[in-house]
Amino acid sequence: MATEMVMPKLGLSMTKATITEWFKHEGDRVAKNDDTLEIETEKLTYPVPAPTDGVILKVVAETGTTVPVGEIIAYIGEPGEQIPASLSARPLQADPQSAAPAVKPPDGAETPTESGRIKIAPAAKVLAQKLNVDWSVVTGTGPGGRITKEDIEAFHQNPVSSPGVVAPSVAHQAQLGAFDTINFTEMRKAIATKMTESWSTAPMVTNHVKADVEDLIELRHRLNADLSDDQLKLTLTDLLVKILAKAIKRMPIVNATVSGDVIMLPESINIGVAMALDQGLIVPVVHDADKKDVFAISKEIRALSEKANKGSLAEEDITGGTFTVTNLGSYGSVDFFTPIINQPESAILGVGAARKEPAIVDGAITGRWLMGLSLTYDHRVIDGAPAAKFMAVILDLLRNPARALFEP
Repeated sequence: MATEMVMPKLGLSMTKATITEWFKHEGDRVAKNDDTLEIETEKLTYPVPAPTDGVILKVVAETGTTVPVGEIIAYIGEPGEQIPASLSARPLQADPQSAAPAVKPPDGAETPTESGRIKIAPAAKVLAQKLNVDWSVVTGTGPGGRITKEDIEAFHQNPVSSPGVVAPSVAHQAQLGAFDTINFTEMRKAIATKMTESWSTAPMVTNHVKADVEDLIELRHRLNADLSDDQLKLTLTDLLVKILAKAIKRMPIVNATVSGDVIMLPESINIGVAMALDQGLIVPVVHDADKKDVFAISKEIRALSEKANKGSLAEEDITGGTFTVTNLGSYGSVDFFTPIINQPESAILGVGAARKEPAIVDGAITGRWLMGLSLTYDHRVIDGAPAAKFMAVILDLLRNPARALFEP
């Protein structure tokens, strides 16, 4: 009897995944634990090993197909072994509507439907004109897909509730002329959804400040001076994670999480470090950062970065964060920005470029290393005064980095 190969469950929150590539095909022989295909969840990409030795008798789910956890994706056995007679002759294929963004044809003032024109109630059309809403991109919930007044009101209040699905207006598309499209990957969809949810959930405020990091950079230089292996040298992000852990210890409110009508204050300080990938953004987490020295933190961040680039992060590597740091300083083109909170956290620190700039020290003008910091916080949890106090703690620790990094 042929062996069923099913969509694996690789994390507590995983309910489905998209097949991005089959490494083996029908008729190919595989050994147990050979990487047979690659799948993409909302967060990560994983290789899936063969559950047994044998030949791939049937691929049930083709590349591009999104399959629920536990459903059959292939059969493995020996040539001639039987597979269920009820199995369709055609494998599951990617849904063409989900595989490409919803782009409406730019050939008229309104988008034709199957019945010819958009179905919209007169009152809804009047309201849409009043609110300047393009009803061609509104999904109707009335009978037969008719757009109602309530649909227009809901779209006006939250026009990006379906990120990556809503198309540009017809008039705008007509002006674009020819254009290519890029399909949303599962990771891109997840990023779009999380950013939209965060933006619409939390009233966010961002405070900006220039931090004096002259002593921090000097300390980093001295710590790295005796290390011949560049892979072992400390980065500014490594140092900042440790400093942030100490600052959060003094101001635990920034470590909070909102859960319904309750503000939770976790005992653990788990700092997420945003990392850019070719296909999007991932935030691996340094758990219990306050309990680790800066060298252990550096080693862990390097390991997480390597796993992220290989696509081998585990779910525990990217969950449980309580505060996030995102560093764009290495590009040299950003001093300040407004990072979006990584829900359900309540704050995120954006780090800009460190530059040698004129500064007044003891009444004299001199050159100092200064770095832009941007703290975005959820005003439901953190008020302006505590946020300013937290930034003051960070500034103090940056001016006294040895104490921050090495004192218990």
